[in-house]
Amino acid sequence: MIAKLTSPRLHGPVERERLFSLLDRRDAHPIVWIAGPPGAGKTTLVVSYLRVRGVRSHWYQVDGGDADPAALFLYLGELAKSFGHRGVRSALPYFTPEYRDDLPGFARRYFRDFFERMRPGDVLVLDNCHECAGTDFDEVLRAAGAELPEGIGLIAISRAQLPSSLAREKSAGRVLELGWEQLRLTAQETEQVVAAAGVDGVEATRLHCQADGWVAGLTLLVANLERGPAIHASMDLTSKEAVFDYFAGEVFDRAPAATRDLLMRTSLLPEMTPEMAAAISGNPEAGKVLDRLYRRQYFTSRKG
Repeated sequence: MIAKLTSPRLHGPVERERLFSLLDRRDAHPIVWIAGPPGAGKTTLVVSYLRVRGVRSHWYQVDGGDADPAALFLYLGELAKSFGHRGVRSALPYFTPEYRDDLPGFARRYFRDFFERMRPGDVLVLDNCHECAGTDFDEVLRAAGAELPEGIGLIAISRAQLPSSLAREKSAGRVLELGWEQLRLTAQETEQVVAAAGVDGVEATRLHCQADGWVAGLTLLVANLERGPAIHASMDLTSKEAVFDYFAGEVFDRAPAATRDLLMRTSLLPEMTPEMAAAISGNPEAGKVLDRLYRRQYFTSRKG
């Protein structure tokens, strides 16, 4: 399976039982929409929840190319091949030009067949849905929600709020929404994250106030604490992307020269293997460097 169709791997995530209990309500609300800012821990939450609860899931990483329905349905067809359904079935149809004038009709027929191939209790995860907001992807999402059968779940992860294409499903009580207020770390969860990072627990209260429950902010604050003087507590964390850039720059600037060189040389690759990283950087230790970064949750995620 290509990375686009593979669930991310996690290294020592904190199990957030508070949110797990909310996600358990998906039995009554088969569509779950999780929305929050970058670095809010959305993907980590879903991966860890599905693993802890033992839920069989099928992962789809949405990107800008999925604005083209032909590409979207092609990759969904590839994903369906992993379902392991019984019996012999023909391949799911391609979205060819003759269907262009009836995207809603094609999408509904497609998802009827697609979901029928899944096993009861399975969950389809659509990650980074914001990448295609405002495109034909919204119409496809509407069809998926309308055709979702009993016993099958759909979890969508996005930086954006629930789109209007799912308004009908929401009005029918079929949608469970988790937003920033739910995703924000509690003081107790911050203590768990800090303890897992091996940082003295006395720092937890101060770090919690500074990060304001923002997972990425906490991770980078801990990194800053380990590597140098603490950021002043009055720093404004409301502009999360700007602050993430600042902290990431601090971590990057203090990384060994070989690590900085590797990150720069591989920065244009959306995904890579250790062998690819070693070839493009000329660093035979590239695999070990990437593994260290992944384990510290710096700059990289791991799939497959």
